[in-house]
Amino acid sequence: MVKVVYNDNLNKNLEELGKRRELKLQTLQDVGALIFKTRGELKQFLKDNPQFKEYLGWLHQDMNKGKYTFNMLGKNIMPSYLSDGTVYFYILYFPNKEMKYRNVYLGETVDDVEGKKTKMYGLDLLDYTQDKVYVVEGVFDRVRMVEEGYNTVSILGTSITPYQLKVLKRFKEVNLCFDSDKSGGIGMESAKKLLIKEGYTGRIRGRTPNFGSGDSTVKDVDDLFRKGYTEIKFE
Repeated sequence: MVKVVYNDNLNKNLEELGKRRELKLQTLQDVGALIFKTRGELKQFLKDNPQFKEYLGWLHQDMNKGKYTFNMLGKNIMPSYLSDGTVYFYILYFPNKEMKYRNVYLGETVDDVEGKKTKMYGLDLLDYTQDKVYVVEGVFDRVRMVEEGYNTVSILGTSITPYQLKVLKRFKEVNLCFDSDKSGGIGMESAKKLLIKEGYTGRIRGRTPNFGSGDSTVKDVDDLFRKGYTEIKFE
């Protein structure tokens, strides 16, 4: 688990997010979530967490010039860590905006081909000693699954890449929990075929429609657990 020092201001910001998303403060801390409402909060964070200067220092410098103030202040920042705790990129979440997410990698958006091939969210808490891995689409799907105790990684979409396949093939069972919509269904079928094509011999399970809840309003695993359902049902 990545070690992050949270002060009272950051915890207050995360508590507000937790109330909106019905998530525990501890869960948000476990995944390393950050919300800075002022430049002073970011400056204090870098003082408390010098290991982040390499990754957030450039942003703080640009913010002082006013360049990134809109993109960062008040936004949900979900760092994507590698298994060794290194920050790979940041997911900036814009609630209620047309552009919902922006991925930022050391000052640049992750739009290059290699970045898209390798990015995953959740490698830091992924437990390779377990037999099962659960695969979700979204950022908060992964956070919800962490809270519920599932060994989970998000592929940030429905298209699975060769790098992501290598990660998933390390487990004896792959449970695909893509969103309960048309693109999620297509993505699951594609993921199954790619795993088999790559020589995966373990068990592959796909979620049932609306995760077996019988509730058509359940669109993803975050919905499922927020609505009080306690189990994901698979085919």
